[in-house]
Amino acid sequence: MKYLLAAGFLLFACGTADSTENSAESYVQYTGSIEVIALGSRSETVLLEDIDTGEKFALVGDIARELSQQYGMTAIITAIPTEEGWSVRPELQKLRVIEYILIVPERGADD
Repeated sequence: MKYLLAAGFLLFACGTADSTENSAESYVQYTGSIEVIALGSRSETVLLEDIDTGEKFALVGDIARELSQQYGMTAIITAIPTEEGWSVRPELQKLRVIEYILIVPERGADD
């Protein structure tokens, strides 16, 4: 299946703390499906299931909260592994999302 990147959905988190406290080596990038557990509750947790490995990650931070509205979509995320933040599934690795790109399926000629 072919995909197009929806450039209009590219979001950046700005701030000097990220660029000075974290080296480029600490950033990770995954492509996967967005899932949400306990949607709309105080326990809401945004997950990403990696397309290649099936591994699930708990996404944390302000940008991760934006992704809760993209439930079921595929996204490429850039993140920093962290121990901070909340997850209803504490056994999952937490990732603080720095930016994401939504992947939109290409429409066929008859769509």
